[in-house]
Amino acid sequence: YGVHLARNQHWLGLRIGDVEPNSPAESGGLLSEDVVLAVNGHSVENDDFFVILSFIQHEL
Repeated sequence: YGVHLARNQHWLGLRIGDVEPNSPAESGGLLSEDVVLAVNGHSVENDDFFVILSFIQHEL
């Protein structure tokens, strides 16, 4: 999908690392350093990194 995700104990949500050119992520308007706080209306602000990844995979 053209996006690399990063985690950090100090951030809420999930940080976008790199966005690959000509990818669905770029087409969707994601930018490097964006922070994902919700996935399809479901708040992920306080969720663990791996819980968020699992939720994203389920939504795909």
